[in-house]
Amino acid sequence: MIGLSDKLKLIYRPFLVITICFITTYTFLHWALFIKLGIPLKEDILKFWFPVSIPSIPILIWLRPRIKLLYFKNDNGSFGYQFLALIAIAIPTIIAQEYLITATGKLTTVDNVSQIDKTEKTKYYSLKNYYIDKQRIAAHNTASVTGKHNEDFNMFIYVALPIFESIKDTTKTKCKFWLGKKYRERISNRLSDQEKDAKYKAFAEQKQKEFEETDFNSFVYLEVIGNTEDNEEFNIAIEKSEIVKGIQQIVLRAINEPFENRNGKS
Repeated sequence: MIGLSDKLKLIYRPFLVITICFITTYTFLHWALFIKLGIPLKEDILKFWFPVSIPSIPILIWLRPRIKLLYFKNDNGSFGYQFLALIAIAIPTIIAQEYLITATGKLTTVDNVSQIDKTEKTKYYSLKNYYIDKQRIAAHNTASVTGKHNEDFNMFIYVALPIFESIKDTTKTKCKFWLGKKYRERISNRLSDQEKDAKYKAFAEQKQKEFEETDFNSFVYLEVIGNTEDNEEFNIAIEKSEIVKGIQQIVLRAINEPFENRNGKS
């Protein structure tokens, strides 16, 4: 009969080696290829889909043959252990990627937004002189259905505000730098179309009031929104604007807490 020490040598020790090697290698490649060199790829692929799918390769090559040496009462026992191993590798890898992006991001202080193009590209910026044009905004509404059984209906409003050097620039009709603000609310997808319309109207009115009461010129620093779905939605809003046109736009998110807290609890 296989004892605990035999199981440790057979399964747990190789699993630990695979986990450490995968997280270390994947995180290094993420930093070297996609952060340092700037190879364009969607962030959700890097932070979620790759960490969830790629670990199955080393598990199938090195861990699966060892797991199949064990005795299981049913045929699904081996698959269950492989699935648990996949989840156990994926979760810390996902956390590590989120931490990597925030931890390696530098805070660059510039006098105004026009200097962003003249400095080394970083994740975060602190502006000394700026003006957020709250009157000539670009907006885009969208919705999505999520949940295991499509039970959630998500409503979104994406608002992009032009960032200028000073209030004198508000006569300009083109802008490259925008402040992005995302509003979201989730309701039941089982509601009728009439009920959804009523919920959306109330949601839009509430966020309109919140928007009017918000001082967008007050923030600690700005974060560049990466290659994400949110960035695409903000760009759609900017492209729809008939007042201020975007030119190779860069969308930033306002952060109202100390820069040292950017990693959260990760």
